[in-house]
Amino acid sequence: MVNKRFWLGMLVLTLVFGMTVVGCEGEQNTSKDISKETPNTILSVTISLGADNDTPKVGSSLSAEVKTSKENTYGVSYQWKRGTYIFENISGATSRWYTPTVEDTDKYIKVEVKNSDTTYPIESSAVGPVVDARPGKTPSYPTNRVSNTNLGVMTSSASGWRTLLTSIESTGDYINLDLSACTMSGTSFNPDYTVETGKKYIVSIILPTIATSIEAGSFAGYSAFKNFSNIISVSGENIITIGDFGFSNTSGGDKPLSVNFPKVTTIGQSAFLNRHLSTLNIPNVTNIKASAFADNSSTTDLTITMGNSAPNLGIEIFGTRSYYDVSRTVKVKIPTGATGYSPAASPFTGTSVTVSGTTSTSNWGNGFRGMGWDGTSTTTTTTDSLNQKISLTIEQQ
Repeated sequence: MVNKRFWLGMLVLTLVFGMTVVGCEGEQNTSKDISKETPNTILSVTISLGADNDTPKVGSSLSAEVKTSKENTYGVSYQWKRGTYIFENISGATSRWYTPTVEDTDKYIKVEVKNSDTTYPIESSAVGPVVDARPGKTPSYPTNRVSNTNLGVMTSSASGWRTLLTSIESTGDYINLDLSACTMSGTSFNPDYTVETGKKYIVSIILPTIATSIEAGSFAGYSAFKNFSNIISVSGENIITIGDFGFSNTSGGDKPLSVNFPKVTTIGQSAFLNRHLSTLNIPNVTNIKASAFADNSSTTDLTITMGNSAPNLGIEIFGTRSYYDVSRTVKVKIPTGATGYSPAASPFTGTSVTVSGTTSTSNWGNGFRGMGWDGTSTTTTTTDSLNQKISLTIEQQ
């Protein structure tokens, strides 16, 4: 009786165990079959720039964000690339993350990904250009530099100015240069147009308080601010006169320039010839000579802040050449109650006034010939024979 119960129990255990094993094996086999039938295909790849970044930066990590059909990146390989039109593999850059180096500056970055389940490699869109955002390493991130040296005779090779430029060149950092405390020989700022050393690193400059004028130049290429190729801001607390061609851009510098001369009264002929101006603060100007802002091909809107009385204007202060075909807005801001800005030389009564009409006794009309307004049209937005279309407004503030 005991033996029968024993053998019966063994039989039951054997059947139960056998069913369990068969069931497990069946489930495992089913799982393996499903895996083989569903490949992990790469669908897309994008590059993440990281928090608070709108462009790749030297020293700031990038990551490849891969999307697959099975929502995992197992078995995915990476190859980062740099270039502009033609992209080349970056040696050793084969992980999901890549940190741009100085060598990548001004280049664009892509990443290529692949795995065994995807027929062809998948490539991301390019991001860039890479910028070197470390202080002083690009014009967009200048450092501040203050000097109190004696600039001496600025055209002399032995001057303090030339020594300062050599120092700036050797450091190799882009700077905001403050010369307000500097002394100099005379009162005319004349930074030797023949010299290139160091000038490209100056992004903005505050002129010495002792300086009262910007040296005149010539159409042939002489310009006090020649070769300042990255400058975007110039200010001078006591500048009264800007000489002819003083800022003319016959060589170097095509970035929008902001100018702040609160005491300037006279702007010379062609003073800003071919300069891409963005703002002019000249509230005390009384005389703007012919072609002062001529040959400006920039489409950047220009805002000019002037004073209570309209200055005398030479002809075609915004004159241009036929091969420039641009459209821009010139806005003149004046104080409430300012006079002389209309062709009839009468005060404004509204909050916003648009120039129109004929030549006034202040010559305001002739000054805007050659800039889309012929001096007689009642419309302020026109296209003249010189292919330049400019909307001119005068706004009280």
